Amino acid sequence: MDIATETSNTSGNFVFLAEHDALFVELATAAERAFSSDPNTTLIKLRQLGEALAQHLAALSGIEFDQQTSQSDLLCRLQRELRLEPQIKELFHALQLQLANQGENSANQQRQKVAKQTKAASNTLVLSEELTRIRIDQQLNEAGWQADSQELTHQKGTRPEPGVNRAIAEWPTNHQGAKGRADYVLFAGLTPIGLLDLLERCREHAEQQLKIEPFGYLKLRGYQQKAVIATENVLAKGVRAALLAMATGTGKTRTVIGLMYRFLKAERFHRILFLVDRSALG
Repeated sequence: MDIATETSNTSGNFVFLAEHDALFVELATAAERAFSSDPNTTLIKLRQLGEALAQHLAALSGIEFDQQTSQSDLLCRLQRELRLEPQIKELFHALQLQLANQGENSANQQRQKVAKQTKAASNTLVLSEELTRIRIDQQLNEAGWQADSQELTHQKGTRPEPGVNRAIAEWPTNHQGAKGRADYVLFAGLTPIGLLDLLERCREHAEQQLKIEPFGYLKLRGYQQKAVIATENVLAKGVRAALLAMATGTGKTRTVIGLMYRFLKAERFHRILFLVDRSALG
């Protein structure tokens, strides 16, 4: 089946994979298509995608494998020969694949080339907040803690229990009168022994992306660009509310749309509600 035809019913998010292998497009598209209606199928397809990616990488590197080679063993071989970058390994973990570290490193020229390519890819790869949570959950579970940032949350009624090591997500905090939520609070029984705010890395990266993100494609006027930068700077300081006042006819809507686009592109925010008083504008 022609790739263009096969992906025509999707959003086109994975067409770029076609140049590597049509199977990647098929699996990724199937996972996306089933996301809302059948999450279990999405997880299965993502797992299959992880296996296909590992096999493709092994084939390019000349690493031997067959139908009897388990995914775990194959990832061990990839790690031993290519020394996968940490972020690449984290993505395999996010697909619920276990990767064991090995000590030897014997790479031929082709393997070195593939290793350099994966390193270059990882330099531009930043885990989203959701994937970061999944990885943190796995690491906490491996360390002997009950952790599930989707289910074991304060809002859903999860509380510490005697004799149980539990990481409770979104625990409310109050520091010097400022209310907030900790990503995780670690309870050894009924005693809180640690607080994790590991997702700050995601926010810091988004702030850095905003600083280097160009304005040219937005085609904003100089004063509009200054308004966007001023708003971003205020929010970067942790201020939750900001008022941007602009005179009639100066392009408030265009300015705000540009601001929202930058926030979404840099993944500073993932959802933005844009409300307009239609009676006042009518």
